Amino acid sequence: MGGEKLEREITGKMPTMKDEDLLRTIRRGGKLGLEASKEFLKRLTKKTFSPEQERTYLLEILESLKPSWPKDEKEVSELKNQVADIIIEKGLLTERALIIILREIDSQSKLTKAVRRYHSQAKAIPNYVLLDIVRKVNSEKEWAAETVLSQNPTTDDLLVLEEELEGLLQREVFEKHRKKGISIEDGEYIIEMIPPLAEVAWQEIYPKIAREKPQSQAEHYYEFSKYTDSPEVKRDISNKMWIIREDLTREQLNHLEQNAGLVTIEDPEKVRNWINQHFLRSPISFDEALEVKERTKSNIIRKEAIKEAIKKGKKEIRKIERELKKEEKQERYWPGPTWKKNRLEFLRNKVLELERELENLEREKEIEESALKGGDNMEVSTLVQT
Repeated sequence: MGGEKLEREITGKMPTMKDEDLLRTIRRGGKLGLEASKEFLKRLTKKTFSPEQERTYLLEILESLKPSWPKDEKEVSELKNQVADIIIEKGLLTERALIIILREIDSQSKLTKAVRRYHSQAKAIPNYVLLDIVRKVNSEKEWAAETVLSQNPTTDDLLVLEEELEGLLQREVFEKHRKKGISIEDGEYIIEMIPPLAEVAWQEIYPKIAREKPQSQAEHYYEFSKYTDSPEVKRDISNKMWIIREDLTREQLNHLEQNAGLVTIEDPEKVRNWINQHFLRSPISFDEALEVKERTKSNIIRKEAIKEAIKKGKKEIRKIERELKKEEKQERYWPGPTWKKNRLEFLRNKVLELERELENLEREKEIEESALKGGDNMEVSTLVQT
């Protein structure tokens, strides 16, 4: 309640505040900033300010005013629109004023009005302002983009245009970017963030990536594949990753296994089997062996994964048991960290479950082999009788 009372007292004193004090209150924002902004707009109708003073106050309102609560959003938005109108109508538009309006105003009609007014009076508009126009003002996007293209844009400028534009103009920008030279970093951004240009960007930068070391190639392929929405690019990258599979990290191989269906230069199931067997031949944890076991469709690999999981599980069980006994003797942390006990119980249960599953697989194999032998004996018996 004390805060609300103080706010009411300050608000009541605003009509008699000095202009400088009012400006400081506006800069504080919040509810008091909103009330101070209203007070300044009243003063504009009664008092004469220099254009510079007026612009300073109005821009401060645009920059500082933020809704304190959701219920204040409409009032703040309306006040900001009113301020933008005053700046436009009184001829107070400067480059800085336009940039602030572009950042703080959402109304497309107000933004269009501000941009057209400034465009009519400015001799030239720098690219960084034009790019803000491209990002924010739908009606002015095309001419602003074309102006950027005519003003020696940087590759960063072109990236913004490629992301914001569509259709033929987007392709025109990409062609200009291509002539300037598309770096691997720029190509990565386009592939990941601008789907319509992903395939042509990939074709442009792949020769550069192919000249790098396999490990570096793998890093690029992995990042591109994770984020691109282009099925063509993803398919080509999956093939490239398969070619350099021996140089992929465990994380990259996991990703390739998940996208094995996109590999067209090898049977996808062979891709999955190779990756899973590669994991089992490498140092592998209990949880990683379980993961291989769960995802493989091959009974042979499943059995290998189960055996590896049982071996690693028993090893981890022994380790935790030793740690718990040692801690019990030292009377430290006893009755022992809960997570260790939970992990121990999980491992014991899971290892028993895996051992039963392995027995079942072995039994199924014996039954199949017995059936095959029985079939062979029947054929021999038939031949003898004949």
